[in-house]
Amino acid sequence: MGYLFKQKQSRFFWCKYYVNGRMVRESTGTDKEKAARDFLKAREGRAALGQPILPKADRVRYEEAEADLRQHYEATGSRDLDEYARRVQHLTRFFQGRRIAGIWPT
Repeated sequence: MGYLFKQKQSRFFWCKYYVNGRMVRESTGTDKEKAARDFLKAREGRAALGQPILPKADRVRYEEAEADLRQHYEATGSRDLDEYARRVQHLTRFFQGRRIAGIWPT
């Protein structure tokens, strides 16, 4: 069970919860108690379901993920970049501007 608290040097609420027996402290990024409680409930829910808890995952956009993947392929040389560009072109047209968290299989 987690809880909320305020630190002296921060105007935001902070939360404390446990993931796999390990304590996690994280800023909620808000000074409103209701929003902070919702943030804590969401984190605890993901932890209970065994889902990964990534601090900014719900804000990552498709373009960032695609750029990271391209950079990985450039660094490792594991893929032909021309083929990659052809394969990702239609995805970019469709998913451009969307958040990764909002992309689900249909």
